[in-house]
Amino acid sequence: MSLIEVKLLKIVKDSGSAQCYRVLFEEMEGHFVFPVVISALDARPLLAALDDENDRRPRTHDLFCDFIRNTGYSVVRAEIVAFEHGIFLCRAVFEGTDRTVALDCRVSDALGLALRCDAGIYVASTVIHKLTALLDVEKTTGRLRTAREQSPEEHLRALERKLAKLIEEERYEDAALLRDQINELRPKN
Repeated sequence: MSLIEVKLLKIVKDSGSAQCYRVLFEEMEGHFVFPVVISALDARPLLAALDDENDRRPRTHDLFCDFIRNTGYSVVRAEIVAFEHGIFLCRAVFEGTDRTVALDCRVSDALGLALRCDAGIYVASTVIHKLTALLDVEKTTGRLRTAREQSPEEHLRALERKLAKLIEEERYEDAALLRDQINELRPKN
């Protein structure tokens, strides 16, 4: 599996839901930016790690990082390895003196470990390709494209129909990504 290193740009409150945050990632070369939606509860420890907050008592990610270090392992990287049915599948990779271990985990846990343990964040190239197709993004420029033979208004209406279908199918992660694309295409007043 081919992995692409990404950097976490920021974590922002999702304008569409008070219960969600968007974690924005960018390829290291800056060609492609994509969001991952997480709950407000999962966002708190990530925001604390980004702000370098040190509590008097360790948070769960701090405790686990300390445990890993004390066993002779280190957190090597967080990997987003698949995007299926609107869900990102992740794993945390640990390295010891005699072996490497990869454990499946939630995206927020993989990111929390990577941030707290200064590990890299990587995304499978297949995920980037899938998101590129989903977001209809031109990979070389990162700019949104409209459909070739549609006016901008027709293209926007087609995307809104697609959004309604995604919501009807309860594919909320896909719907959030498409909603962001629609918001970028809407004329600014």
